[in-house]
Amino acid sequence: MSRRTGPSTVLVVDDDADLRELTATYLQAHGYRTRTAANGFEALSVLKRDRPSALVVDLQMPLMNGAQLRRQLQKRPDRARIPFILISGAINAIEIGRALGVTAVLTKPFELAGLLSALATCCPQPA
Repeated sequence: MSRRTGPSTVLVVDDDADLRELTATYLQAHGYRTRTAANGFEALSVLKRDRPSALVVDLQMPLMNGAQLRRQLQKRPDRARIPFILISGAINAIEIGRALGVTAVLTKPFELAGLLSALATCCPQPA
């Protein structure tokens, strides 16, 4: 298996199109490649083809929410270890994240710089 070179790829999953695109654009401006999905089902489709360096996932989404996506990925050894950063406005977001075993939890509204810090702890930083 060859080592991947170049920027890390982050899959941004959020049903809010504006926030999804803002987050992706911000990460791109800081050297990351990005993919996007509007819900957990779309994310699973992306993950069939790609293995991103990290996922940034909203908790509350229609069709398949962030918790359901996390549980689906935990069933797959090849995807269970991808760093998973949960974003949520839920009052108990930290407890939910802890129960799901996520890498980090960012509570809404969150600072984009905080997202960069969370990513820096779990995947290679862009040059």
